[in-house]
Formats: sequence, C-alpha cells, structure tokens
Amino acid sequence: MQEQSETQAKHPFRRWVLVTGGGILAVLGLLALEVAIFDPFMHYHAPWFGYRFVSWKEAYLNPGLVRHEAYNAIIVGGSYVENTKISQFNPLFGVEALKVTNAGGTPGDIGRQLEMGLDSGRVKLAVVAIPLTKFESAQVEALRHELPEYLYDDDWINDLSYLWNLDVYLEQAKALWASFRHPRADREQWLDEAYSWYGRYKDKSGKKYLLGHYDPPAPGDELPADFYLDRATKQFDTHLKPYLDRHPEVVFKFFFPPFSQLLWRDKLVEGKLRAELEIKRLLAKRLLAYPNVELYDFMAMPQTSDLENYKDRTHYLPVVNDVVMHEMAGSGYRMTSSPSDADIDAFLALIRAYHDPDIPQAAAGKRPRPDRDDNIDNF
Repeated sequence: MQEQSETQAKHPFRRWVLVTGGGILAVLGLLALEVAIFDPFMHYHAPWFGYRFVSWKEAYLNPGLVRHEAYNAIIVGGSYVENTKISQFNPLFGVEALKVTNAGGTPGDIGRQLEMGLDSGRVKLAVVAIPLTKFESAQVEALRHELPEYLYDDDWINDLSYLWNLDVYLEQAKALWASFRHPRADREQWLDEAYSWYGRYKDKSGKKYLLGHYDPPAPGDELPADFYLDRATKQFDTHLKPYLDRHPEVVFKFFFPPFSQLLWRDKLVEGKLRAELEIKRLLAKRLLAYPNVELYDFMAMPQTSDLENYKDRTHYLPVVNDVVMHEMAGSGYRMTSSPSDADIDAFLALIRAYHDPDIPQAAAGKRPRPDRDDNIDNF
C-alpha cells in the first residue's frame, strides 16, 4: 500500500514535468519558427514579405545579403560609402550591386567584406574604399566590432545562437515597428537606403554644424616619413593581397575617399600627414601591380575644400558620393602610377594653403589629442 501511494504521489510531479517541459519546448519552437519565417538578418532566405521586416544592422545583415540577393558587384568600405545609391550605381557601371559595408571598418573588416562577396563566385566588379588612416594601425587583426560568426559560417549548430537570441528578437521587433511606421517594401529603394546614415543627419551637417562640434588639434612633432609603412604593409598583405591574388577574374576599383581638407590640415598640424601620404604611395604601388586593379584618388577633388559637403571632417554628404560614382564610371581621377615626390609635395602645398577664418584654433597649451580620429573610428 505504501509503495502504491508513493507511485501515485509521483504521477502529478511527472505530469507537471512533462507538461512544463513540453510547454517550454513548444514556446522555444514557436520562437525559432518565428525568427526563421521573418528572418530579420536574411540568414535563411530572401524576404518573404517584402523588405519591410529586414533589419539594417550591417555586421549582422551582410552575410544574408550576400547569400540570398541577386548581384554581380559589391561596394565595400566604411560609412563613407554607405550613402551610395544603388539605383544610380548600377546603370553607371552596368552591374547589379550590393553595399557590403561596415561603419568604422578596419582593413580587417574590408577583408571580411571582400571574402564574403568574392567567395560567392558571382562578383565581376568590386569597388573598395581604402582610407589611409585605417592602414596606420598596428593592430593588424583588429575588427571594428566582434562579428556574429554564427551568421557567417555554415555550421547549422551555430544557428541556435540566431534562433534563440534575445538581441535578435529585439532587433526584429524594432524592424517590425519601424516597418509599420515607414513601410519599405520596394527592393531598389531599400538597397538605396540600406545602411545610409544621411537621413539621420540631414539637420546635423554642413559647415556650421561641423565647426560647432570641432575639436582643433595641438601641434605635434613631424613623424618620420616611413613611420607607418611597416604597419601598412602588414595590413595590405593580410587583408587585401590574398583576395587580389585569388581573383584575377574580378575588376577591382579601389579609391582614396574624399575626406575634407580640414582633416588633412589637422594631420599636418599634428605632424602625421607626410607619413600618411607615404601609406598612400605604398598602397598605390602595391595595388597597381595587379592588371585587374584600377585606382582612383579623390583626396584633392574640389568638393573637399567646402565644409558644407560634410557632417564632420571625414563624412561627406550624398552629393559627394554621387560625384565620386560618376567620376569613377568615367575614369576621372584615375591613378596610373604611384604618387611621385612631386605629387606628395603638391598635396602638402594644397593643405598648407587651405584656410578658412571660421575654423577655430587650438587653445594655448592644449595637449595633443590621442593618435585616433573620432570621426573615422565611430563610423
């Protein structure tokens, strides 16, 4: 009798365990199914309900874009290419392109972006922005942010980190809410707007805004001309050379972005500019050794002297992106050789002559700021 009572007493507990466990598994299954259906980062499929439910978080979305979208060209770089309009780019270059970008991206990020696109076997054109300031870093393997590797590999077990991930649920909820407020169901419009930051900074750009947030540097001693060359060589050999070597069938169009002359004037004041121009000479020499590489230099284009074209020292507005695209499509500003001493001296002279009476000067006794650029690092 005692054993029978104990057995009966266990049944409610066993039933509770089974019901509770089954309920938890059912909820987890529904959550996973919901993520797989709406798929905010396009991990499993192209959007089934239009592009209104897709998140714009580029480090998470890039692998899905490359895996499921139709394209034969990629645009690679940091935030200075995020405002590029795909609807204008495609007819200019006769391609179907994707932006595969990462704000504030390091050479390591550029390499990962190239790897994603080129390994697909579909790319015939890669347009790549290469900012000199990123190649001066001694942290050769550094990425701007840690990447969600479970979205980048083919290991289905890692998908558990996607299907049951609070951050993914929150990101999907934000995308759903935003889509109801501002529906974006058109693919071309979405690809134009994807990753673009200009909509958030329409009222936070131009000369008055820029100078209102400008921190002038204090003078520094001039660095040796070869100060960054070892670092830049390692960055190139690690993150660009492997893809150039493996893909002779791809046309690469690299370009030096049109950062403002104010940035370069500040680098001159800090004593870094000549050393950074030697990075440019090194990269140009290495890149132009490949017959399938074209290289463009927008560092001295006229728009760089007008602060109305910028939100800060590096981030130029879409009107400048448009000029860059059109010039590149027509082979404007194309480099055919590495910069000579005369070329470097001419750019130094241009920057020395740059003057705007509205630009504030550094306060007396101000210490030089750290070896970083807040605008580039944050974007």
